Amino acid sequence: MSENNSEYILVDNAEKMQLVLASLASSSKIAIDTEFVRISTLHPIVALVQLNDGVNTFLVDPIILPPEQMELFWNHLTESETLLIFFAMHEDLDLIKFYSGRLPKRVVDLQWMAGFMGLSPKLGLASLVEKILGITILKDQTTSIWMQRPLTPDQLRYGAVDVKYLIQVYDLMQHKLEELGNDDYFQQDLQLQVETAVVPFDPRLGYLKYHADCLTAFETAKLRELVNFRQRIAEEKNICLKHVVPNHLLIKLCQKSVRNQITLQKIGLHWKSIREYGVELIKLLNHPPASYDYDGILDHPIPSPECKGELAQKLFDIFNSFADERGIDHGVMTSHKRLGELIVYLASTSSDRQFLDYPYLLRSKWRLDLIRDVLIQYFPFEPLLRAENGKVD
Repeated sequence: MSENNSEYILVDNAEKMQLVLASLASSSKIAIDTEFVRISTLHPIVALVQLNDGVNTFLVDPIILPPEQMELFWNHLTESETLLIFFAMHEDLDLIKFYSGRLPKRVVDLQWMAGFMGLSPKLGLASLVEKILGITILKDQTTSIWMQRPLTPDQLRYGAVDVKYLIQVYDLMQHKLEELGNDDYFQQDLQLQVETAVVPFDPRLGYLKYHADCLTAFETAKLRELVNFRQRIAEEKNICLKHVVPNHLLIKLCQKSVRNQITLQKIGLHWKSIREYGVELIKLLNHPPASYDYDGILDHPIPSPECKGELAQKLFDIFNSFADERGIDHGVMTSHKRLGELIVYLASTSSDRQFLDYPYLLRSKWRLDLIRDVLIQYFPFEPLLRAENGKVD
């Protein structure tokens, strides 16, 4: 397989890059995928960008191309009005945002779209292509070493196949989605997916995803400072968060009395982290900022377990019934975990809410519309349930 044959064009110079830029300017839709490395870094390191405009497949090589050519590419990609067709777009959008500083204007995610036409949103690309087109594709280079050069013929073939069929799949799926009448629900979710794809780290709220009900106010204060410290170090050095402090040790470090580096070792922190950050961690864990506002983090009033379970089951039944009626896979509707987050959020006071995740279901208007009447029975004075868009200013 030659790099210039009909299968793909390996873009490794300015002349070939002009072909890509022309395609971005003239095509109504382009399939896109990326190969990257993110084993030991906080941000992804791009190794290959694959594009297909329905006629040509381009394999853009950022390792060979000079920086100014890649900068030109990222600018055109994010400024183009072309619809970019992804499969499982979250990490791809993260990569594009990291290299360009912004997101593309128009995107669609076939993996999530599949759920709105009755297929599992957890399907892999090969499975989706086989179900929609009846074509079997090989996915044999997933763990390949993408940073090596030259890329092997098998790697190039794999990269090309990843985008070869996406436009065909999209056209058929979009037609089916409109036939089912589910396009509006998908479009609302798609917008939400883009909005939440690359959320900047918030020092005030970044610890929430690691918070546990067992923590006291003081321990929660330590957790917030610990998570902020870890994020700052990872950003400065572009290293994985786990190489500073792994997730599973965050709560332990906040609950224990950490007086010296021996304690850090007993808790399970790696010796390299202790050597690099031990002194700062000990200081942080014993003296969180005095200005920390503890209000709102002590107690989160929630319904009784019986009431909470009863409400969660009612909501779950409503969602599943709607999914069955509309031919939507249950996997895109909700989960017991999300329903629990929703109930806790609505039952909490306004001062508590800054310490809770904003429920996914309240961000999606069509989901909230489904369950609004039931929720009002349990939370009759809740202003969020009376806002037309699911939010209040």
